[in-house]
Amino acid sequence: SGSKVPHFKFMMPGKYGANEYLVYYPGKNGTNNQVTISADQTQTKPDNTLHFGTSGDCGTGKATRQTNGQYTFKLTHSAAYLCFKPTFDHPLASTYVTKIEVTADQPIAGSYTLNTDGKLTGTGSSTTITLNLKGTGSYAKGFPMQNDDTGKNCAAGRMFMVIAPGKYKLTVKYYIKDTQTSTMGTITKTFGSSTYEANGYYDMTAKLTMRAFDAKY
Repeated sequence: SGSKVPHFKFMMPGKYGANEYLVYYPGKNGTNNQVTISADQTQTKPDNTLHFGTSGDCGTGKATRQTNGQYTFKLTHSAAYLCFKPTFDHPLASTYVTKIEVTADQPIAGSYTLNTDGKLTGTGSSTTITLNLKGTGSYAKGFPMQNDDTGKNCAAGRMFMVIAPGKYKLTVKYYIKDTQTSTMGTITKTFGSSTYEANGYYDMTAKLTMRAFDAKY
């Protein structure tokens, strides 16, 4: 097992004599070559992708026998990945983003088959994926959107979502809460038709416009 490392070793039971084997990685909720891209994903810390395994991250690799009898392979991921790091139009002090909801013009989540060529096939079943942003401690209310030193960028860091590869029109809805005023709301951004390829990371840029009120209101 491993965490936050580019490579690691693991043991496999049985005897292997071939020079090459195809390796399937169906994700934590997958079985054999069956993959589930979840319509309900949860990220517990900013700038963190540890939720990928349960969200639908998957891939294949070619294991090649080495002179010492061990096999090495490089995994090529078969899902696509959205990255969110919004900017703001004025300073923030007590604002949190609690979840991000992405809706497409065709399914982007559901059950898929991971083929020998590393591609996912299947029609999926859900056109919406919800990324819940909730952890413990300072992230129990969501991800804080206080500004960084420039006063314009999200100091909380990046938020990531796993989707099925394809060509989609996406609508992104940010759920925002201010803890001082207990005000909640949503901010929606739309994106034109674009292709989201397997093993690709896509920055979903967004400037979030929020109304600022004086304390007397």
